Amino acid sequence: MESCPNCGNEFQIFKSLVNNDLLLCPYCSQPFSVEEGKFVKEPVKFSKQATTFEQAFSDFFPGSKKEKVSSTTVVDVEAEIRDAE
Repeated sequence: MESCPNCGNEFQIFKSLVNNDLLLCPYCSQPFSVEEGKFVKEPVKFSKQATTFEQAFSDFFPGSKKEKVSSTTVVDVEAEIRDAE
């Protein structure tokens, strides 16, 4: 079991989910990657570009006037929660 390099909470992920994409911690939602079996902190990147409501939520409104092809990555993270004693 590894701990998040951002918040320190321990959890496990399936090896089949580990690829070159960034993963998100199920506790703090901060990005990390896996290198040589270890969780590695990734820098958080913020965009300075303004986003309109339509750009941000277009996936939630399929009847929008612009049809875009988008790809979405789904990450299934299994976490074990323990009480601190």
